[in-house]
Amino acid sequence: TTRCPYCECGMDEDEDHLFWKCSAWQVVRDPMVVQLVQLAKEIPWLSENPDEWPPCLRLSCLPPAHAFKGVSDEIVQQFVSTQLTMFCRVLRMRMGRERVKECLFDKLG
Repeated sequence: TTRCPYCECGMDEDEDHLFWKCSAWQVVRDPMVVQLVQLAKEIPWLSENPDEWPPCLRLSCLPPAHAFKGVSDEIVQQFVSTQLTMFCRVLRMRMGRERVKECLFDKLG
């Protein structure tokens, strides 16, 4: 990984930083995190703090096998859908910034 080129924090741009920490994507991430935390309240074993979620869930949206036992299908669907939507929105926003940079460099060259 390399240093994140989108914020001033000096952190490496890994998956955790990209999806959960980078201030550049905060505008799309924060409303989704609020929804995820609300849904986490319906999942008995899951902390309301995403930093405490298992990496497989936090970074890949793949819950541990026991994760949703006893939780309604509707809550599971909403949780997974919300997290995947957040990931897609962050990635879309990042790709948009990359395209802008490419266009600027194309015009300079």
